[in-house]
Amino acid sequence: MTRIITATATRRWRIAVATLVSALLAAGTFMAISPDTAPAQGCGEHKNLIITGATAHWTLTCSGGNITMRGFVVDTAADGRCAQVLATVGRVKHRSARACPKGDVDTFVWTERGSRAVGSLSLN
Repeated sequence: MTRIITATATRRWRIAVATLVSALLAAGTFMAISPDTAPAQGCGEHKNLIITGATAHWTLTCSGGNITMRGFVVDTAADGRCAQVLATVGRVKHRSARACPKGDVDTFVWTERGSRAVGSLSLN
C-alpha cells in the first residue's frame, strides 16, 4: 500500500513539475518574441534595442520642422524569423525591410513633419 501511495505521489509531483516547466518555457518564449519598444524620443536622441534574435539602432535628428529617424536592423539568429523595425515618425507609421537570414543588415531613413518618434523591434 505504501508503494502505491508513493508511486501516485511521485507521479503527481512529476506532473506538477512538468506543468510548471511548460508554463515557464511558454512565458520565456512569449517574452523572447514580444517586441522591444522604445519610449517616444525627440531630436538628438538615439536608441539601441536588443531582443533574442535581433538588434536595432537609430538616431533622431531634426531640421526645419522635420524629424529624421536613421538606423539599421540586424537578424542575429538562424531561427527562420526576420527582424523588423516598426516606427511612428511624426504622425506617420513606417516598417523597415525585413532583415533575414542571420547576419542580414537592413538600413532605413524616414523623414516626416514633427519632433517626436517612437520605434519597436520585433521578429516575424
